Amino acid sequence: MYYLIVRNLGAPRCIDRNQKDVYEDEMSFDCTPHLECDPKEFVKEVEIICTEHPEDPFVAMVFRD
Repeated sequence: MYYLIVRNLGAPRCIDRNQKDVYEDEMSFDCTPHLECDPKEFVKEVEIICTEHPEDPFVAMVFRD
């Protein structure tokens, strides 16, 4: 499983998960969810767009278990 994680006030929060690594720069996500996840291995960083603030790109991290 792959997890998309953002940091909010320094605390990591999982906002999306998928069986495959589908995460790419400029994808759009709702950045408010806080999903259960068990990240183990860092894969990459991507620059996403949060639907709450579409004018500000946001760096997110992709992990896998």
